[in-house]
Amino acid sequence: MRDDSREILVPDTTEELVEVAPPNVRETAIHNATEKTDPADRRRRPSLDETSVAVRQAQETLAEIARRRVADADREATEAAGREAAETARREELLRWVDTPTAERDQAIDGTDLAGDVLTCDG
Repeated sequence: MRDDSREILVPDTTEELVEVAPPNVRETAIHNATEKTDPADRRRRPSLDETSVAVRQAQETLAEIARRRVADADREATEAAGREAAETARREELLRWVDTPTAERDQAIDGTDLAGDVLTCDG
């Protein structure tokens, strides 16, 4: 019995066994001119004016980051205060409903006595 899933192909001649050697990388590579030397720009010192401009730009960037952080903190504080006020209002409304007798709540459903006490969810 022969297993076709594991069939190994055997070359017919010895010439098929010889592999072609890959090309030598040293012969085919293109030399990079800056491979062994640093660019001249790397050794150059920036002038006083260039340094001043770079420092000023960095300071402006840091000031912008600080302004954004302050604005974000103010926005978060405003949102937190709004959430806290909404939670307090909901808590008070639920406490009012808990203290209301069942009979009055049933009448409130009809809208007669407790028209102002409406349980709402603004979520």
